[in-house]
Amino acid sequence: MCATASYTLPALPKLTASLGIRHEQARRSTEQRAGFLDLGAGGLVRYRDAALAHTFSATLPRVSLRYDASDDLSFYAASAKGYIPGGFNLAAAQSDVINDKVLRYESERMWSHEVGFKMNLAGGRGHIGGALFHISSDNWQEIQVATDANGRPISSDYVGSDASIRSRGAELEGVFEVAPGFTVMANVGYVDATYTKLWVSPQENLHGKRVKLTPH
Repeated sequence: MCATASYTLPALPKLTASLGIRHEQARRSTEQRAGFLDLGAGGLVRYRDAALAHTFSATLPRVSLRYDASDDLSFYAASAKGYIPGGFNLAAAQSDVINDKVLRYESERMWSHEVGFKMNLAGGRGHIGGALFHISSDNWQEIQVATDANGRPISSDYVGSDASIRSRGAELEGVFEVAPGFTVMANVGYVDATYTKLWVSPQENLHGKRVKLTPH
């Protein structure tokens, strides 16, 4: 379910404000049968019986401003909330240490803020665009391994949602039709994404470290 609206100020006809809101629901369910995983010298990691179901929901607002400086050049700013539904881990974990945080991870929610421009070139034969962005999340979904008080692994990999991150950067792209049927495209970007909180053991917090699977 979603609703959007836009408004152009009579006193500033080149400025358009837009507001949107979306509500989403996602139903997740899973089952797991009891068993174990033999890690050899690492011992046995046990699975527990599990029959899990949950409905994840989120209300997601978005607001933006666009200024048309000319027919070929516009500037914009936007802020939006996004989310990825949570789920369940069919993770191997010893039955005496498994907890609800391992069995079910919560939805990932984030705020993104962006400012940029778009410009047409050569009568529409091409265009360029650029943007600066900032993204933050206090419940980032991250692959983790549960550990005991001594830092020893007590589970296989699972998805957790208790990390916090911030990501910021810039991007620039361009497209130009050099000749009919021959178009050149180019883009470049920079990303600086770090953890603001991620406890991987009782003693180790990855604050300030680069977020996994992000470009260097």
